[in-house]
Amino acid sequence: MLVYAHRGASGEFPENTLSAYEQAIIQGADGIELDAQYHKEGHWWILHDLYVDKTTNGQGRLLTLPQKNIETLYTEDDLPILRLEEALSFIDNRCPINIEIKVSSGDEKRLHVMAQNLNELLNDLVIQKTIRWQEISISSFNHLFLVAVADQIPEASIGMLIGHCPADLAQTAQTLGAKTINPCIDCLNKQLVDDAHQRGIAVWVYTVDRFEDIDFCCDIGVDAIFTNFPDRTKKHLISKG
Repeated sequence: MLVYAHRGASGEFPENTLSAYEQAIIQGADGIELDAQYHKEGHWWILHDLYVDKTTNGQGRLLTLPQKNIETLYTEDDLPILRLEEALSFIDNRCPINIEIKVSSGDEKRLHVMAQNLNELLNDLVIQKTIRWQEISISSFNHLFLVAVADQIPEASIGMLIGHCPADLAQTAQTLGAKTINPCIDCLNKQLVDDAHQRGIAVWVYTVDRFEDIDFCCDIGVDAIFTNFPDRTKKHLISKG
C-alpha cells in the first residue's frame, strides 16, 4: 500500500511548504499530495483553504486578493507562498505527485480554461524534465473540472475525490475515465474497494493517520493512503510485514 504525504509531512511541518515536502521525501513517502488554486490573474497558488489566514501572514480569500498582495504573503516557514510550478520544480522528480485542485465553479467554460492553463503549465515542466506525466495525478472534489481535465490533459491520471460513498461511485469514476477514486476514510468499505478493483480503478483514501485506520485500509486492499505522518505510517506498515 502506497503512502502519500498529505500536504507534505504536515503533521510535523507547516502544511504545503518546502520544508513539509522535503521532509516527506526524506521520510520515504511514496508520493506527495499538494493543493492548488487558480487565480484570475493567471497563476496557480499552493493553498488548501479558501482563505489565507490559517497558513500565511495575510488575511482574506485567496481568489479575491490582488496578485500583488498574494506575492507579499509568507507561510509559516518564513518563505513566500508557493506557486504550483515552484512546488513541482522543488520536488523535481523525486517522487510522484498528486495535485488536488481546489475549485468551486460550475461554469464549464471557465473550468475548461483552467484545465487548458494547467495543461500548459505541466507540459512546460515535462519539457524541462522537471516532472514526468506518469508520476502526476490530478484530483478534485469538483467532478466537472475532472471532465475538463480528461479532455484537456489526457496524459494525466485522474483521481475522483469524494466525501461520501454513493452506491454507484466506482461506476461513475469508470465513466469519467478516472484512474483512482479517493474516498474519505469515514465512508470506506470493502465493497467499494472490490467494486473499484473489478473495474480497474485504484482506491486512494484520505486522511489516514490512526494505526487502526491504516490497518483497516491495508486489510481490505486499499492501494494508497494520504497521511499527515508519512514517517510513522511507513514504519507501522513495515512492522506489519
